[in-house]
Amino acid sequence: MDGTGEWIYEEAKIKDIQHEFSKLYSSELCMAHIHSPVMNFSCCMLSEEERCKMGREVDEEEIRAALWSLKPFKAPGPDGLHARFFQYFWHDVQAFVCHEVKKAFAHVISKVLVARIRPLLNNLISPIQTAFVLRRRGVDNVVIAQELIYTMDRMKGQEGYMAVKVDLEKAYDRLEWSFIHKVLQAF
Repeated sequence: MDGTGEWIYEEAKIKDIQHEFSKLYSSELCMAHIHSPVMNFSCCMLSEEERCKMGREVDEEEIRAALWSLKPFKAPGPDGLHARFFQYFWHDVQAFVCHEVKKAFAHVISKVLVARIRPLLNNLISPIQTAFVLRRRGVDNVVIAQELIYTMDRMKGQEGYMAVKVDLEKAYDRLEWSFIHKVLQAF
């Protein structure tokens, strides 16, 4: 069926449609030809010291800080105890808790990892990235785009500005595994 709802019977048109759909999710990228500044991640890499900090064993102070960041009476653990119990009796249970946390407490470990990576995020995330970054809003990009269009409109044909709309149709479906692998290797 074509765009107007009419059935298509001609073999050539059917083959054209088949060809378009087969291209839709096929690979078009040759990694050998990428010479983009996107592949230069030197500004976005962790230093050796930062990597060591991320990989070191969790210490008791980090566990304590993560435990204190939990809401005291929210969702008790499998033992039925709230975070407040451990906070209140910390002096008595510290050694046991730290030993068990290193083994099993996923909530606390995730808090520790978040606390470790938070100070590094400004070095890892581009200043123009707005989505999913604390105190940055995606709507800021809309405002910037509106200001650019307004400025270009005021130019009335003068040289100096040009807008390009990039079609991101199926952008996430078209990520190449070789590209993802290369990006991850950069970190």
